[in-house]
Amino acid sequence: MKAIRTLLFGLGISVFAAACTGNKSQGKQDSSAKSDFEIKQGKPLSAKDWTFYDVEQQSVCIPATWAPVKQHQFLFLVDLNKISHGGYLIVLKRPKTEKFNAHIGLKEAYEALKKDSTGIMTGDNVLQMYYQDKQTYSGEIHTAGTNMSYTNYITVFDKDNEVFEIAMKIDDGKAAQYKDIYKNIVFNFYSHNKLVFTAADKISKVEKVNLDDL
Repeated sequence: MKAIRTLLFGLGISVFAAACTGNKSQGKQDSSAKSDFEIKQGKPLSAKDWTFYDVEQQSVCIPATWAPVKQHQFLFLVDLNKISHGGYLIVLKRPKTEKFNAHIGLKEAYEALKKDSTGIMTGDNVLQMYYQDKQTYSGEIHTAGTNMSYTNYITVFDKDNEVFEIAMKIDDGKAAQYKDIYKNIVFNFYSHNKLVFTAADKISKVEKVNLDDL
């Protein structure tokens, strides 16, 4: 598999599969426009179509037809080459410190994409959402490679003194088709057995991020 990132958080993976069920409440949020930011409580994802994987103290829910890759570079990795050439889903985790937070995590992720030899930057739309209990950035970064253009969905946030990045790379021709899947993955992400984004969350402010100014 082609190298995914130059940025590695270096965490092992230990996976235990369990079907997504109504025992865990589901949250959804659209980050494409401010009017869509209000989180709406969704129905539980189908246990037939989605599967939970417990990794360390986190739970990741992905389509049942996807499978994680056994590796030691990321918290969680799915190879999406069969869906989109060069595509992937990754979840990264790193301790939050005085010198590292979600802002720095977004900056490093952006720098890693810029250094990726497979593509050039063609545009972005990333927003900072001000929650009471977490620093959150979410949006799209667009890149182009040889005869291919990609949408990189990215969400970076801090929770429980840890910084997480959930990113999915998919070719532009399939980006709209997989956007809702990506949002379901993000808003059904658990840390320490608690849903990170819930219907009770309040967003006080939303700002467009200029990635070159990070």
